[in-house]
Amino acid sequence: MTIVTESGPDAIIEQAQHLRETHDFIIGDGPANLAEATRALLLVADLAIVPCGATLPELEAAAQTFRILRSAQMVRLQTLPGRLVLNRLRSDRYVLTRESRKAAESLGVPLCQSVLRLREALADSPGQRSLVWRMGRRAKEAAGEMDALLKEIRSYEHGATHC
Repeated sequence: MTIVTESGPDAIIEQAQHLRETHDFIIGDGPANLAEATRALLLVADLAIVPCGATLPELEAAAQTFRILRSAQMVRLQTLPGRLVLNRLRSDRYVLTRESRKAAESLGVPLCQSVLRLREALADSPGQRSLVWRMGRRAKEAAGEMDALLKEIRSYEHGATHC
């Protein structure tokens, strides 16, 4: 695994091209509000997975990312698949969870079927410098949700639209 930190759009594109020569997968994690960095990542991406919390401001920011995605598609003259992953969700019984799904649909943003729930293990893993799969029984549900999401993402690689 190679970790590279770049913030300028030209450097992001150059690094991605270089990494393509030696790596099977490249994951680019861009900042939510730096449109030029996001645009650069989308210009070199094969698939865009956009995480989003269940609040209206986060959904509006995600909609902006999808506008940038559509611009990247026009520049590339090809379709770049993109999906929104709702994260930090509470139970489906909560109004905010249901409204998040409806808002994403009304914004024309395609959703992943998999979601990441609001779980302590997901919040703790970065601070513990660990992965949820290595955090034992207390992270079992979080690890299962991550497994489902990764399986869904892999299905997009093969042209499927769902798991």
